[in-house]
Amino acid sequence: MVNKQIFLFLILLSWSCEKHDRSESVVAPTAVPPPEQAVRHENDPTTPEILQRPQATQLAYVKQILVTYNRTNPRFQVPARSISEAIARVHEVTAEFKKGVSFDDLMKKHSDDPETGPTADSQFMESDGTPGSTRQLALRLAIGELGVVQTGNAYHIMLRVAAPVAVASPDSADILAREPVTKSAAFKSLNIAWRGLKQVYLTQITEGALGRSQAQAAQLATSVLGRLQAGDKFDDLITQYGEKIPMPEETHAPHQWVLQAMKEDGHGGHDDHAGHDDHAAAPGKARDAGGLREVPEVGQLSLRLQVGEAGIVTSRYGYHVVLRIR
Repeated sequence: MVNKQIFLFLILLSWSCEKHDRSESVVAPTAVPPPEQAVRHENDPTTPEILQRPQATQLAYVKQILVTYNRTNPRFQVPARSISEAIARVHEVTAEFKKGVSFDDLMKKHSDDPETGPTADSQFMESDGTPGSTRQLALRLAIGELGVVQTGNAYHIMLRVAAPVAVASPDSADILAREPVTKSAAFKSLNIAWRGLKQVYLTQITEGALGRSQAQAAQLATSVLGRLQAGDKFDDLITQYGEKIPMPEETHAPHQWVLQAMKEDGHGGHDDHAGHDDHAAAPGKARDAGGLREVPEVGQLSLRLQVGEAGIVTSRYGYHVVLRIR
């Protein structure tokens, strides 16, 4: 009798454990959904209706005020703030803007972004960039319209602004219009950036570039070219004004390069490119510029220069003063 009771007890225990295992296997995941999919917080300040619109442009220039909460990232040197306090701050900022307060002033006063906040700089968003809520919002805003989106532990108050006024190009148009005069060219290049290229240079942008506008950069490139033509040493000008382009570190080593006329590849650093590098074959042997294809404009200009002649060309990295040395 005792053995029978033990047997029944073991059967019931086994059935109970099996039922428990099955119930646990269908428990819904407890992971917190992304903010864009989560239930909207009370008094939520975001503008999801704008995200439902068709895309309005391929390229948008925007200014943003970043309001963070519960952040521990040392990049954001802001007081501890709860999500409720962040929401209240967003409503405060948007209300001030509607009353006519300058968005630039609001950026400088309220934005937690150490990069754009203090200078009230704009940034650009392209349709083929990395997907994300901020990009989706920027590309759907009308010029002058304000929108708010949440990502992670932050709210982005975004204002779409008009594209910057076009700056007269300092490029050497007459030289660029020539046919190539050589199959290979050894050259030196000096690169000049401006603060509007922060998204391109990231942490490698210099204080000098941060302190100048595009118009000032164009004036500087023209001035440098004039000084070079007047007899100033190119290496001295590079030391004084040159920007280092954000490419793999080996690109900036004192290697020497010869461009292939068939490739018309260019260089983006500020080194002497005249024959070979540590990875090439015999010194002086022409070769493809390999990892320097990111700035083909420089190479295209160099192939059109006479030896000793200099010119200016523009790329996504800024203005480039190029001197052909051989």
